[in-house]
Amino acid sequence: VEAIVTAETSAAVREAVVDFGDRVAEYAFVGTYDPVTERIDPVEVSEAGGPAKLYESARQTFPAITAASQNEPQRIVDGQATGGAHGEWLNRLLHFGYRESLAVPVSHCGTVHAIAEFISTDAERFAEPERQAVGAVADAAGMRLSTLESASASNAPIAFDFECQDPSPLFPGLSTSGTIVVEHVALTGRENFHLTGRVD
Repeated sequence: VEAIVTAETSAAVREAVVDFGDRVAEYAFVGTYDPVTERIDPVEVSEAGGPAKLYESARQTFPAITAASQNEPQRIVDGQATGGAHGEWLNRLLHFGYRESLAVPVSHCGTVHAIAEFISTDAERFAEPERQAVGAVADAAGMRLSTLESASASNAPIAFDFECQDPSPLFPGLSTSGTIVVEHVALTGRENFHLTGRVD
């Protein structure tokens, strides 16, 4: 998650999500979503080719499109009843040797900034703990993409100062003569943030 919250570009965020995907699945991609045309454009993939290329020409509503349009994860598993376009998606996954996919929106405050799909050769790879981990990564990526897009839209840095008196409630182990240099702040929730920096 640290690679996501400290990423300086949208491309770096997408790359970090795919790197995470490499650890939890055999194949992963992140794509942009166009809600007008309801199309997915895979922009970062764990390996060339593979199922992501199916979105380049697909006119069907495959799981990543549904996940993006509804802002809800979509899980497709071999052996479970799946109909319509998702059934066709599963057939195509089986052609590649995969048996399960989990598509999650990379969103923040209701805005879908990207879509990620994690694909596995094992059915039932994405049990509840894995789905929670994937969801947490997607949420962090959504917040970071939102921050990056907001910053680039306004093209103005956000600067702030804070001062803590003795004893410091944020850094109780810091000596009174110590100084903290905060190099990066990322919101990781409504009431949480992630600081990176150094102690001088």
